[in-house]
Amino acid sequence: MSILSQFSRHIRAVKGKAASKTIRIAALFDSIVSTPGVTMPWKGMVEICHAEGITSIVDAAHSLGQEPINLSETQPDFWIGIGGEKRIIDYCHTLAIEGGKCVAEILGTEVMDMPEAPGELVGTMVYLIVDLM
Repeated sequence: MSILSQFSRHIRAVKGKAASKTIRIAALFDSIVSTPGVTMPWKGMVEICHAEGITSIVDAAHSLGQEPINLSETQPDFWIGIGGEKRIIDYCHTLAIEGGKCVAEILGTEVMDMPEAPGELVGTMVYLIVDLM
């Protein structure tokens, strides 16, 4: 059973138990679970919450710089994360380039890049030239 179908089933079960009460139900879930580093289908979970009339609260502390985010499209009720997405992406980009150079030096090779525009095609990971012969 998929995460989304289990989540949907659980939401319906909670709603069923709360049907006779005057309470508001909220679902709090991670966008990326830090251990074991799994990306959750949080966009689909937000959709299920909207369909069921449940308040969605996304803990997105690990998402910035890890995945594209368009909150206007997904529209969770609450989005909790760290600010400064550009700063995080820039940091990860620099770390990838510098880390790639360091590993390339250790392996006696070089980073695959465009000499006329170094780092332009690099996001947050690099490729190394490896001689397999």
